[in-house]
Amino acid sequence: MQAGGITGASFATVDSQGQIALTPVGSIPDHDLQPEVKEDTVFQCASLSKPVFAYLVLKLIEANKTKSDEEDWVGKFKTNFNLKTPLYEVFKDEGVVLKGDNNPFLKLFSDQELAKRITAEMVLSHTTGLPIVGNPPYQFQFEPPGTQGCDFYLMSELPESLEQYKISYIYIKKNDTRELYYIKPDGEYEKVHIVDFDLFEEKINSIKNKDDTQFHLSEEQIKNIVTPNGGHTRMHYAYSGPGIECLQVTLKELTGSNLETLAQEHIFGPLKMPKSTYSPEGIAANSLKTTAEEYAKFITTWINDDKLNYAFTPVTPADSMKSDYLPNPKSVGRLVAAIDIKDEVRDLVAWGLGMGLVKNKEGQVIGVYHTGDMGNSTAEWRSGVGAVIDPESKRCIEASVYLTKSPNGHILAEQVLPSILKPGLDYFFPTYGFARNPEELDGTNFHGMNPRILQSELSKVAYKTKASTQHLEPTHQSVANPSNLPKLEEDFNESTDSTRKMFHQMNINPLSSRPEPLLKTDKSQEKEISSTKPVQEVKKTEEDKMEGEPIFNPTPLSTSFDPYKK
Repeated sequence: MQAGGITGASFATVDSQGQIALTPVGSIPDHDLQPEVKEDTVFQCASLSKPVFAYLVLKLIEANKTKSDEEDWVGKFKTNFNLKTPLYEVFKDEGVVLKGDNNPFLKLFSDQELAKRITAEMVLSHTTGLPIVGNPPYQFQFEPPGTQGCDFYLMSELPESLEQYKISYIYIKKNDTRELYYIKPDGEYEKVHIVDFDLFEEKINSIKNKDDTQFHLSEEQIKNIVTPNGGHTRMHYAYSGPGIECLQVTLKELTGSNLETLAQEHIFGPLKMPKSTYSPEGIAANSLKTTAEEYAKFITTWINDDKLNYAFTPVTPADSMKSDYLPNPKSVGRLVAAIDIKDEVRDLVAWGLGMGLVKNKEGQVIGVYHTGDMGNSTAEWRSGVGAVIDPESKRCIEASVYLTKSPNGHILAEQVLPSILKPGLDYFFPTYGFARNPEELDGTNFHGMNPRILQSELSKVAYKTKASTQHLEPTHQSVANPSNLPKLEEDFNESTDSTRKMFHQMNINPLSSRPEPLLKTDKSQEKEISSTKPVQEVKKTEEDKMEGEPIFNPTPLSTSFDPYKK
C-alpha cells in the first residue's frame, strides 16, 4: 500500500464456515469526521455495483415464478419475463408491444432491429454487442446473437474442416439433447456448449433418426446447421455499461419500482446490509456504496444460494474471450498498445451472469471475480471481489473483498484475492492496462495504469507524472498497528511485492496470516441495525462529483458515466 500511495483501504475475508474477518487499514485524509478507516467505513464500489444488480434481477425472476399472481408485492412483474425475453417486449400499451420510437427501449438505439434481440441473459453476460460506455442512441460494436448466431454456435466447438466432420461423430445421451458430445477421430471426446436448447433440439431431431444417439453429419446437414441462410453471427464477450442501463430501465418498467426500493426489499434488508445503498444516484452500473463486510456477506450468500448460483455457469462461448472487443474507439479507445494474453489463460476464463469466472483445465468453474474502478482527475475508487468455489458442492470455500479510494488500488488484487483467480487477473491487467504491482507503476501516478503497455501517446503522458512523483508516500497512520508499518526511510528499491511485505509486517494477510476474526452474530447484527449511531462514510467532496470534467473510464469495470444524463 505504501509503495502505491494508498493511504487507506478496507478488507474482508470469508472462510468456508462463513466467518468474516475485517481488516480496516490506514486513513482517508479528506474524511469530514474521522479520517481513520474503520470497520463500518462506507466506500463507493464502482462496478462492484453490477454483480449486486445481477443478483437482484435473478431474485426477482425467481420470486415471480413462485409468488401468487393475486399478491401485490414490491418487485411483482407486470408481464411475463425471464432471462431470454427480448427486453423491448416489456414495453407495452394495453397489452400490445410498442413499436419503433414509441417504444422507450428501442428509442435508445440507432439500430432498432438489432436492439430487439437483447435479453437479460445477454446483458448480464455482456454479449449484447454494446460498447463499454456511451450515450443514446447506442451503437453496436457487433451484432448480438440472433437465431443465426445461435445456430452457428451450436456447432462452433466442433472441427472447422468439413472433412473432419465426415470422420467424426456426434453423441447425444438418449432423449436428452442438452447433453451433446463430440467424439473425435482418435476416440477422445468433449462436451459441446449449447446456446439455445429448443433451437438445437428442433434442428438435430430433423436430422437424426428417433432413437439415434451416435451419428455423423453429411456435408449438407453441416451447412444447414452451421451457416443457415448463408451467414452467421458469433457470440462475443464485450463488457458494457449501457447494457446494464438498458436492463435497469426495463426492470423499472416491469415492476414500477426504482432500483433502491427493489434492492432494499430483496437484498439489503434480507441480508442485513444496513449500510448499503444505491442512492442518491440510483445507477445499477456504479452507484453502490457499502462496506467490505457487507459486500463479503453478499457474495457468499449468492454463491451458496442453490436457486440462483446457476449464475456461475459459463454463458459466454469457450472461444468468446479470445476476441478482444475493447471500448469503442470513437468514445474512449483502447488504452494498451497491444494485448498479450496467452491462449492457455483465455481458455480458463469465461463470463457467467454478472461475474467473471475462472475454470480449471477440466472446464469446471472454481472461482468468480469482479473488479471496479471509476473516478475523475481528483477522486478515484478501486475495488475488487473474488471467491473460490468447490466444483462439486458449488459452495463458497473462501472469499475476499478490497475497497479503496486510490487510483492505484488494483495493485492489491493479487495480494488480497485468492490465488486460484490468477487466470482472471492475467486476463484483466494486460487487457485494460492497470498496473498489477508497485513496480509496474514505474514511479508514475497516472490513474493506476502500467505506462509500459499503454499506447505511445498515453505512455508519454503517464511518464510526465514521474518527474514530480519519484515514489508515492501516504500519511503514515495505521488503524491496526502503527508501529508495524514499514518505515518511510525504508529502501523501496526492493519493493517487488511490497504490498505483500506490508501485510506481512502488519500481520494482516487476509489469506494466510488472518487477524482475529471480527465475527458478527445475528444478535449483534440486529443491534447494529437498530442503532441510531450515524454511519461512517467516506466524505463525498466536490471533486468526487462526476460532472463538469472528463471522466476517466479505462476498463470494462469502470462506468462512472451517468446513464440517465442525456
